[in-house]
Amino acid sequence: MKLPAFLTETRLNWLGLFVRLILGGVIFVAGALKVTTPYKSAAAMRAYELLPISIANFFGYALPWFEVGLGALLILGVATRLSAFFAGSLLIVFIFAIASAWARGL
Repeated sequence: MKLPAFLTETRLNWLGLFVRLILGGVIFVAGALKVTTPYKSAAAMRAYELLPISIANFFGYALPWFEVGLGALLILGVATRLSAFFAGSLLIVFIFAIASAWARGL
């Protein structure tokens, strides 16, 4: 596929690096802020009322650590395609959870 003149291979590589670092940083910080107060994270997960309480608690405690690890992988450039896939999947799940809560008036 022929790229437009302003999108050289080098520019695309730099753009990919920039986007990966920003996404990794956002996910890392989001997880790091929740790691220090896991009970609040579990309470927030329960507030969506999408999962049974025991499962919501588990995800509330595990999700911040997953986010920290995923953000670190993206920042460090380790398994970037797999990390980006999980980051995108996580964002889609967040969008659906927020839309569901909004639609139910929570």
